[in-house]
Amino acid sequence: MLYTKPFSQISKEDVNIAGGKGASLGEMTQSGVPVPPGFVVTAQTFEYFLTVTDLEQRISMILESVNHTVNSTVESASEKIIELILQAEMPQEVKVEIESAFKELRTEFVAVRSSATVEDGIDHAWAGQLDSYLNVNEVDVVPYVQKCWASLFTPRAIFYRFEKKLNTTHISVAVVVQQMVNSEVSGIAFSVHPVTKDRNQLIIEAGFGLGEAIVSGQITPDSYVVLKQERKILDINVNNQSKALYRNVNGGNIWKELSKDEASRQVLTETQILELAEIILHIENHYGFPCDIEWAVEDGKFYVVQSRPVTTLEKEIDTIIAKHLDSTVMMSMGTRGPDTLEARLKILGWTTNFRKEFGVGHRTMVINSKGNQYGDRESFDEIDVAFANKDIVFARQCAEKMRLLNDEISKNIDEHPDTEYIEELSYLLVYFKAIRWVIEDIYENVTKEDQQWIDDWRNDTGLFSALDKYGKFHPLHDPEEWTLVGIDGVITQLDTVIDCKVESKEVVGTEGIKGRIGFPGVVRGRARVALTDVIRDEIVEGDIIVAPMTTLDFLPAMKKAIAFVTDEGGVTCHAAIVAREMKKPCIIGTKVGTKIIKDGDMIEVDANQGIVTIIQ
Repeated sequence: MLYTKPFSQISKEDVNIAGGKGASLGEMTQSGVPVPPGFVVTAQTFEYFLTVTDLEQRISMILESVNHTVNSTVESASEKIIELILQAEMPQEVKVEIESAFKELRTEFVAVRSSATVEDGIDHAWAGQLDSYLNVNEVDVVPYVQKCWASLFTPRAIFYRFEKKLNTTHISVAVVVQQMVNSEVSGIAFSVHPVTKDRNQLIIEAGFGLGEAIVSGQITPDSYVVLKQERKILDINVNNQSKALYRNVNGGNIWKELSKDEASRQVLTETQILELAEIILHIENHYGFPCDIEWAVEDGKFYVVQSRPVTTLEKEIDTIIAKHLDSTVMMSMGTRGPDTLEARLKILGWTTNFRKEFGVGHRTMVINSKGNQYGDRESFDEIDVAFANKDIVFARQCAEKMRLLNDEISKNIDEHPDTEYIEELSYLLVYFKAIRWVIEDIYENVTKEDQQWIDDWRNDTGLFSALDKYGKFHPLHDPEEWTLVGIDGVITQLDTVIDCKVESKEVVGTEGIKGRIGFPGVVRGRARVALTDVIRDEIVEGDIIVAPMTTLDFLPAMKKAIAFVTDEGGVTCHAAIVAREMKKPCIIGTKVGTKIIKDGDMIEVDANQGIVTIIQ
């Protein structure tokens, strides 16, 4: 076979042939995961198509005209390229082989999914950027393969390509053709909880019918949290699901209203939850990293239809710092001013990971020069001795990155003393400085050799020289005015920021609008209730998106907004996934957000508590 490959002949090493999605399906098939059979139309087949139809050079020239910050250029380029691909004739030899491979599946319907060669990797998540089609029959399979090829150049995919600086990277696309599971129930699972980031917790979200309803955020699914080591269900959250997406008898999909009893019923039984958890753990153990998994049930049997790395969990410290050093603009901040902690330490979305890497419950209390305290004051047990070895390894990594960060600031501050880049880097360094108190706490529980290393490190006077230099440029905003004191504190499941309280604002109501946390943080801003494309396209820097759900078309607006609030969706919906990637506060599943909040209202999004409040 020249143009297609069955899953049984594909492994995780074949991303350049099968794309991220196809390679994953092949790898799981070979490792014994229950994957519906299928095949991949290879990326080389797409390249062959472009060559035969003489489209490659024409597409490159069109992309060169794109300025991704100007929507009209993106949309114009997309329209031209998609028209070229869809109007070109599929080579006969390719068509024949695809149709033959379809017949070998011995099924009536398939799912046809795009699988980009840079998709679903550790560093880039193209999931959802390209198109997929469900319940496709034999007659339509070839045209839908061509539509998947064209989706590599939709406006959202072009925008993402430029946003991730992949515009000079060669990107191709394979197409997965897989036996369609006629789902009774389906959903998404994360082998590590994406909100709590507790690596002993996995989360399953489940809905009736096809999983597209969950991914798109059009329903709020059930969620189940399982403790991995104990194989024990920690939490079951049942949500009312008034509708479900099912296969139409004539092909395609159809929404069906559920009865009151059906809508309120728990989707998976406890036995099924634990059975699915075992499959999830098998996949994570096989790959050796956290996975985002799509699953479905037909005739009582579980199937896995997709798996990809989780790209929104905090990574090792070197990756985090590298990412920070590459960024010249920090995420939008709701309040600013020289005495505002939030304006200086918004990067605490990352620092939660630092705290948790040190074990069970150590937290940094920040006190400014006026004596105002930020952070929890509750006591917690001392750090467990069992974490000591892990702590010291991580501490060594911290120290090395501190030196790199110190050098980075010193190198740039003379030329760019007033940039936000330098300011934010300096405050990140201040946070690192607080880690010395954490290391103090584990001092007695490490080897003599490590104790000597800690002593040397504490006496390194040059480690924070950039802070002194920064203070000379900014005497009013000197980072040394902040006193950081290590204390014992509490880390809850929702703890991710040290909150800067904003006072002297009257709010409407005392309880606010409640939802689930997609990504934590606290911001204030103008609500844009995006019930129409017009409002979505009018969103500017500092706005907060309030919508029934978000879709791929929201991405440019989400880049500008500082937070997202949706009526529907769970922690695996589009809004929550994008929020975690962009590190912006997000509350999903409020049910009534767009009904209560008016366009233009000033609101506070407290995604630490899952509450949206209207400000007068």
